[in-house]
Amino acid sequence: MKYFISQHQHKGEKIMNALREEGWVYRKIEPDIALFDHNVNLSNPCQGRLIVKEYINQGSTIITYPHGATGSWWEDSNSHSAYNTIFADLVIGEGHKHVAEIIQPELDHYTIGWSYCPLKEFKKTQVKKILFAPIHASARTNALREEAIDINTRVYNALIPLSRDYNITVRHLNPLNTIGLRYNSRINFKAGIPDGSYNDIDNADLVIAEGTYMYLSVARGKPTIGMNQHIPIRPNHKLI
Repeated sequence: MKYFISQHQHKGEKIMNALREEGWVYRKIEPDIALFDHNVNLSNPCQGRLIVKEYINQGSTIITYPHGATGSWWEDSNSHSAYNTIFADLVIGEGHKHVAEIIQPELDHYTIGWSYCPLKEFKKTQVKKILFAPIHASARTNALREEAIDINTRVYNALIPLSRDYNITVRHLNPLNTIGLRYNSRINFKAGIPDGSYNDIDNADLVIAEGTYMYLSVARGKPTIGMNQHIPIRPNHKLI
């Protein structure tokens, strides 16, 4: 059997490894199945993702896999079009599956479990090192929704006075000014890479984050504070 997978960061690696272990062979041309982390066309919201259409035309069975730990939240919207020939959707957990079934009742959703890191038990510890991972903006345009900029700024401003008593590190993926932050000599800054690394989490006593990085911190057993969990998530792009 032949498969193709469109990789989003590290998110599809474990799926690819599992297929290989079962004897599947990677092929770009006319694979039996083709896996994608989403079916959104950022350039033209009136049609689905063009590479997905390409593999539909090749006769491949289309399967979507998790774009991140928060699931395919953008499917709960009428702001973009998608192809209705997706065969199945892979999800992380039962809660993820429940939400996906409400949003996309026409699809079969299959739980595949957590694969982003080894799980660790929660361990209470004295907080000395705080890791703040502000909500990231678009990797292409550095665009970030207003409510995310607002919470980034408010959390950061609250942390600055604490830097007298705690070692505070800000792990950011975008230029500071695009995500509501500014340089401060009392804060440690680290330019992060979206590669699935959790070393910074393991080195911290407390993590403040949102989205996949927040769930990654919980999975590593760290005390974690989530941001903007009471606000429905929405895209940074208007064309999505």
